[in-house]
Amino acid sequence: MTDHQSNNEESNTECEWVVDETTGDVYKLEREGVGDIWSASLSGLYLFFALGLFAWLLFAVWSRRFLPCNLTNSLPTGPTAKSFMYGFIGGGLGATSGEFYSFLFWHAKKRGFGWRFFWKSIFAPWIGATLALIVVALLHGGVGLLGAQFGDGHNSSQQVISMFGLGALAGFGTHDVTNWLDDLIGTVFKRRKKTSGMTKVPTLVNMTKDRALDTLNAASLVLGGASFQENPEKVGMVVSQSPAAGSAIAVGDSVNIVIGSLPPKVAPPKPAS
Repeated sequence: MTDHQSNNEESNTECEWVVDETTGDVYKLEREGVGDIWSASLSGLYLFFALGLFAWLLFAVWSRRFLPCNLTNSLPTGPTAKSFMYGFIGGGLGATSGEFYSFLFWHAKKRGFGWRFFWKSIFAPWIGATLALIVVALLHGGVGLLGAQFGDGHNSSQQVISMFGLGALAGFGTHDVTNWLDDLIGTVFKRRKKTSGMTKVPTLVNMTKDRALDTLNAASLVLGGASFQENPEKVGMVVSQSPAAGSAIAVGDSVNIVIGSLPPKVAPPKPAS
């Protein structure tokens, strides 16, 4: 048997599951190919460019230098407009830094950067900047509801710095901010739940346990038992449910799920004494 064949057999019989340090999701690690390495290289260069772009924007806007004259003269001077501007820049810097962290984890540490991650790297800085704008807008709206006002006095610089820091945190924690906004949307646009009658069981297969809980809650149902079944292809995902999706049951009834898990590790036999 050649070394190449033995390596192939070893890769087929053994697989590594990795927990993403950013999202906490579990992924099956697949080693990088030539196309993946090229994608990783392009992603690293793009993220480096994005980091430089947002850093330059921060310095240029703060110092009001290195910008075209017409753009310099049109920069906002009010504290609210500045908050949005610096929040956007902070969100871009935070998201780019967070994506750099993910890039180094998957490519440099695990050698498992897939070519699909390239698109994640492309959009991550701009998603983070956009989320930062939303967070700043919600904060300003909340403060306005409390009766406070942002003035043009000596606290405007402190306010701008705070909004920049908030934007950077929102960008770096894009995953957490997205979950927070999702919960906020569910609270603001909450529909009245049924308290009696019949309802249909939603589809839970291929969902995580947390998402299945949210889906059942939205359908006015509760989670019953949650057992585990060996299924390396769907670790942490719902592989079956009872009652089946589409079944009509009473509001408030429970639905049982089965979650995929890794096979148990078998200890090697002890050598004979």
